[in-house]
Amino acid sequence: MERYTINTEKIMYSPLENKGVLFDVENNEYYSLNETMYKVFLGLLDRKSVNEIVDMFLAEYDISEEVCKSEIQKAIDIFNEKKILV
Repeated sequence: MERYTINTEKIMYSPLENKGVLFDVENNEYYSLNETMYKVFLGLLDRKSVNEIVDMFLAEYDISEEVCKSEIQKAIDIFNEKKILV
């Protein structure tokens, strides 16, 4: 079970309805997250494994496990690229 850690020293976050906003304090940049990205972010923040996050989405949405894993991995890749994860 792969787990990631949010870089809480660099990233501040705030909910915005079903979405979220991240603020990178080092680069003075904001990132607006859609509902899906925000749910992935919250799962990672709660120290859930990728499989646990996948299960969370599979319980809520009518989506195949393969597509779900792929989309969650894309979100994680974006978070890594922006150095939101450590």
